[in-house]
Amino acid sequence: MDPNLGDPNRKSLVENLSASLERLGVSYVDILYTHIDYRYDIENMLRGLDDVVRSGKALYIAITDTPAWVISEAKMISQFRGWSQFIALSTQYNITDRSFEIDLQPMCLKHKIGVVLYNTIASGFLSNRYSKDFLASDVDFPAKKVVLEYAKKEKNWKILEEVVKVAKEIGRTPSEVAINWTLQQPGVTSVVAAARNVDILEENIKAMEFKLTRKQLTAINDVSLPIEIPFTQIPKPNPLYYSSKPTPEYISSLKALDKSKTTDIE
Repeated sequence: MDPNLGDPNRKSLVENLSASLERLGVSYVDILYTHIDYRYDIENMLRGLDDVVRSGKALYIAITDTPAWVISEAKMISQFRGWSQFIALSTQYNITDRSFEIDLQPMCLKHKIGVVLYNTIASGFLSNRYSKDFLASDVDFPAKKVVLEYAKKEKNWKILEEVVKVAKEIGRTPSEVAINWTLQQPGVTSVVAAARNVDILEENIKAMEFKLTRKQLTAINDVSLPIEIPFTQIPKPNPLYYSSKPTPEYISSLKALDKSKTTDIE
């Protein structure tokens, strides 16, 4: 097995993107999204991404599920070096989890970074397809474990109730309302909406056909705020970034950055 496979280093970036382009039968991609692994040198990765853009294999670079402080550091390094900068962020955001608004949203607005959202209907919870009785039954489905996490909070059921109410008022589905709500938030460029069949795909597209009124937006905001603190930006946080308590993985990653120094966070 290739030891470089999956690592965010220059060799891996160039070789794996080249292989992907060959499999796709294209000469370049419009936007190359990448994750950042804190255990590896971010400057080395950014140099590799700049090489990819200069070679013409990608027109722009973007980043996914990364804290605001890391993206800001990356922007500073890229500006100083004259390298390509991230033009977009892909992250989760929905009415039940608004932690995106705490630091990522203002950062993206400040630095003019586009935002492409996913999980806008909370893994299907906001579609109103799953009642409490149904979730309590033995019926299984692929997303049940994740949906149950949303169902644990009574606040989320109150949010869903308001979303359903608004949907009935305007003759739309709860999913359409949930997606439309995210599209109307400051700085949001687009959403990635998963669909397991054509009907759901068409439903998702219809979310762009209307705009919620100020009154409807306020009603949804009233039940979904305030944002919980401490917060995480993804359902199952990467221990290297998101944790209210230092994890062994996080401590190991810090030690790996500078083996000559010790840390008192254990």
